[in-house]
Amino acid sequence: MPSHLQQFFPLSGEPKSKFIEKALAWSNQFTYSAYFDPNQFNYPFQPFKHMLGVADEHAFVLEANQDHAGFFQLLKKEHKRKWLMGFLGYDLKNELEQLASENFELLPFPKALLFEPGVRLEWQDDLLKIEAKNPQDVFDEIWETKFTQGHLKLEVATTPCFAETEYLHQVEQIRTWIENGEVYELNFCLAHKISGLNLQASQLFSKLNAKSPAPFAGYLNAREFGIVSASPERFMKRSGDMLISQPIKGTAPRNLNNPKKDAALAEELRKSEKEQAENLMIVDLTRNDLSRSCEPGTVAVHELFGIYSFSQVHQMISTVIGTKRKEVHFSEAIASAFPMGSMTGAPKIKAMELIEQLENFKRGPFSGTFGYIDPEGQFDFNVLIRSIFFNKQNGHGMFATGSAITYDSNPVSEWQECAMKGKAIAEVLETLG
Repeated sequence: MPSHLQQFFPLSGEPKSKFIEKALAWSNQFTYSAYFDPNQFNYPFQPFKHMLGVADEHAFVLEANQDHAGFFQLLKKEHKRKWLMGFLGYDLKNELEQLASENFELLPFPKALLFEPGVRLEWQDDLLKIEAKNPQDVFDEIWETKFTQGHLKLEVATTPCFAETEYLHQVEQIRTWIENGEVYELNFCLAHKISGLNLQASQLFSKLNAKSPAPFAGYLNAREFGIVSASPERFMKRSGDMLISQPIKGTAPRNLNNPKKDAALAEELRKSEKEQAENLMIVDLTRNDLSRSCEPGTVAVHELFGIYSFSQVHQMISTVIGTKRKEVHFSEAIASAFPMGSMTGAPKIKAMELIEQLENFKRGPFSGTFGYIDPEGQFDFNVLIRSIFFNKQNGHGMFATGSAITYDSNPVSEWQECAMKGKAIAEVLETLG
């Protein structure tokens, strides 16, 4: 936004939280809006910036539809020192490799959408920065926004797309493929259809974020589409010339009623040879992905098997870093690692081919990425898990969960892990009725 002004406003304590509530309600009037909430997490290499961007129907938009090819080349050509916010869907893989997505589309969505915000708000501790043609007018307009937090009374229903018996059979099929040397690990996901989500993304986000805060949380409004995310996982960040990827593999439940048992669950995860093996396979894949864009010898594991606790689960997270080669455009760095290995398996291309055979839905935006790019080509993108995708006009939506299947996987345990990962979303949807 080169022609816009920047202005800082002091905000702290209760006025800050009240202003954020009003800002999210204010954003609902715009055709495009994106909110990024780090939830004050202490996370390696920092979580999302705390930002809100909005734009009207005349905004600059980069969009990939079903018949579009070359989205990453388009991004390279059209970035031109703009802020861009939005998502990249999983099915962009088809323009990067000789792959296809032929499964049933539960929810029609663009393959990707990035918009340039006409107004951008960024919270920096107790200061708010507003970039706009007239920042003071924006600040005043938000304070004057009136909204109510009344109980939403919706007829929301969810329908699983896989029966447990069918899921268990598919996991055994994966184990057979692994035994035969087809893959080492495969991320297998199951979807849930939703109806009755006739609401704004900001309303749904407030409920999910209260239930399951995460370092890479946020939402996207784009015309009739909504994405609401409580993601704990970073796909990739560029900071200076450093590329950072933080794959998650390894999950354990929380026991918030018993701190001693909760700590024991975290320690059990830390020492689990099975979870470490899963995590290490994806770390090796991530190192390979980053090496395609980084200076030789610079790709390194910054942290291996770190244990991080969230409101619903403990997670095993590793951090891989590398120094981007000068001649590599930021869009090429994203494309070289997309989609993230934690949502495919290893080897990546073969895993994606088998996923298409196993799953009974087109992933679309799920297991893609949501985030932002700044004018200098710095960026930060999450992994679109623990997320809800929906159409605000007809109320149709979906969410999906998955786990990494290895030869040592217990099919019933994997089914239970998927349910555990979807628990927060299921509970939030139940409260809307």
